[in-house]
Amino acid sequence: MNILLGFALGIAIVAPIGPVSLLLISVGIERGRRDGVRAGLGIAGADVVLILAVLAMSNRLAGLDATWQQRVHLILGVAMLGVAAHGLLSSRGMGAVVLRIRHPFRTLLIATLANPMTITVWLGLASAMGAQTGGGTALVLQGIGLIAASVLWHTGLGSLAGAVGPLLGARGTLALQRVSAVAMAGIGVVLIA
Repeated sequence: MNILLGFALGIAIVAPIGPVSLLLISVGIERGRRDGVRAGLGIAGADVVLILAVLAMSNRLAGLDATWQQRVHLILGVAMLGVAAHGLLSSRGMGAVVLRIRHPFRTLLIATLANPMTITVWLGLASAMGAQTGGGTALVLQGIGLIAASVLWHTGLGSLAGAVGPLLGARGTLALQRVSAVAMAGIGVVLIA
């Protein structure tokens, strides 16, 4: 039961489309299914590192004060607005950036580990898990469920984007990337507010 709870919680955490997922989708669309899956494994690899940290720190972070998140959100929001502006104003959208990625796994692993939004979400989970589970076997089983959710979601999303990309054509891809840039700008505005 704890693995299923961890999996459900993991899907709830990783399914919302944020900046890293938008980059994953762009990699899949521009570079194909194979690189989309590699990029998804990079994100999942970073999530494994962060989940292990969550498991190790969950009891310690149960009472953490959340005021520091406001500063992180401001910085992340401004950065996201910059990336969104580039995506909207560039004639190739995010495609120009994505085509310069040499190693999708490594690039998205690092991007995920450096993403304050991702770190904030996992730290929030750590504080909640410490208060809820009491540790031990239940915590480990939930961690396994979290990891499974991340691997399945991100590799599936990268694969799907790679399969759909060729069907969109150049204009469809650019339109999707512009919609993604607008969504990213919206997330940035919400984080700043």
